[in-house]
Amino acid sequence: MRRSLSFIRSIVCLALLLSALSSCGSGKTDQGPIGTGDVIGPVTTNSIAVNIVSISKASAGGTVQVPIAIDRTEDVAGLDVTVAYDSSVLAFQSLSEGDAAKGFLFEKSVSSGSVRIVSAGTQTMAAGGGTVVTLSFAVAAVPSGTSTNITFQSLVLYSASAARLSNVNAQGGTVIVE
Repeated sequence: MRRSLSFIRSIVCLALLLSALSSCGSGKTDQGPIGTGDVIGPVTTNSIAVNIVSISKASAGGTVQVPIAIDRTEDVAGLDVTVAYDSSVLAFQSLSEGDAAKGFLFEKSVSSGSVRIVSAGTQTMAAGGGTVVTLSFAVAAVPSGTSTNITFQSLVLYSASAARLSNVNAQGGTVIVE
C-alpha cells in the first residue's frame, strides 16, 4: 500500500509539472505582475512567505547567486513561478535546487528579462523553510550603484494533492552592483 501511494504521488507530481510546462512560453499567467509585498490570498498566521533574497554586493562583469526562499515549506509540493528582472543589468545563466527542495524536479523557460520555473516533488518540501531554488545571473559591466529589482510576475504554490495554496505572501528583491 505504501509503495502504491508513493507511485500515485509521483504520477500526480509529474502531471502537475507537465501541465504547467505545457503553457511555458505562452505568456499566460494567472495574475498580473506581483510586486514587493503583494499577497495572493488572505494573510493569516499560517501564510507562506516567498522571498527573493536581495543582494547588495554584485560585481560588475561577474556573476551573482539569487536565492528564492520559502518560510514554511512543509505544505509545498510544487511551484510555478515567473521571475522578472532588467535584462540590461542581469542575464540568466542557470538554476540550482535549494536545500528545501532536494529531490524535486525542476524545469525552466527563459525569455529576455524573465525566467519561468516549474518544480514538483513526490512529497512536500523539507519542513521548516529554506532556499527552494537559487538563480545564477551574469552581471553586465554597468556602473557601481546600478540596481535592478527582481520581482515575481506570477507565483503559484501547490500542495501534495496538487491543490493551489492560497495563503501566499510574495516579496521581490533587489540586486545592487558595487
